[in-house]
Amino acid sequence: MKKELSRRWQTAMIALPFLFLVIYGSISFLILVTLAALICLYEFYSIALTEVSIFHEALIVAYILTPLWLLLLYTGYPEYLWMIATLNLMIMAGIVVIRFRDQTGILDIVTRQTLGFIYIPGLVGFMLLIHQFENGHKWIYVTFMMVFACDTGGYFIGKQFGKHALCPAVSPKKTIEGFLGGLFLCVLTCLFFAILLHLPISMAHMIGLSTVVGIVAPLGDLFESAFKRVSNIKDSGNLLPGHGGLLDRIDALLFSGPLIYGYKTFLIV
Repeated sequence: MKKELSRRWQTAMIALPFLFLVIYGSISFLILVTLAALICLYEFYSIALTEVSIFHEALIVAYILTPLWLLLLYTGYPEYLWMIATLNLMIMAGIVVIRFRDQTGILDIVTRQTLGFIYIPGLVGFMLLIHQFENGHKWIYVTFMMVFACDTGGYFIGKQFGKHALCPAVSPKKTIEGFLGGLFLCVLTCLFFAILLHLPISMAHMIGLSTVVGIVAPLGDLFESAFKRVSNIKDSGNLLPGHGGLLDRIDALLFSGPLIYGYKTFLIV
């Protein structure tokens, strides 16, 4: 327990100051998000396409189109994203039809590659949209800290007090007690940082937003855990000591981004 805590804090102490500095810059944040998306794509396809002979082709297609996807978001042309998604589908369809004489499994391969393309750059792109809000860097801070608090609270409270499994078929170690602990810490963290950073949001919206994030964030974790369980893999990678791969660290963030963007856009005026 103490060893795990030490490893997690070592990684956090290295990553967080760098992250906070990068968030302030518009171009630097775009670069950070793009690099994170490319790393996560590799980790995801290593899980979803590990037994497929066109792993490298699938990865290259996604690597070419992902920067274009994120650049369109960054420059304010989200209406063209459907073209990038369609292009990805068409290229992958062409590759599998040419490469595979046996048509068995073609649909599964294209579906997995397309899912990865939508799942990673599609969801991580919401970080760019949140960053473009007024006081966008503050919203990014609060977003990251809420998800971090939810994950940390869920892990340690679940370790200490967890007795009732939350979703044993997918992640046997996750407990209802850990889920509630993560939710509680997520709300407290949102209140603390929103007030500290003078974020223009009412107390009611702080509680409402953080409650929804505290509920949805664990679903992102469980979604990735389901893929790892099917592939009999513990971690998506070993990039971050004490945390596994980068996708292991931001899976909850991927699900939280669209929700925070939608909440801020449609409910907070």
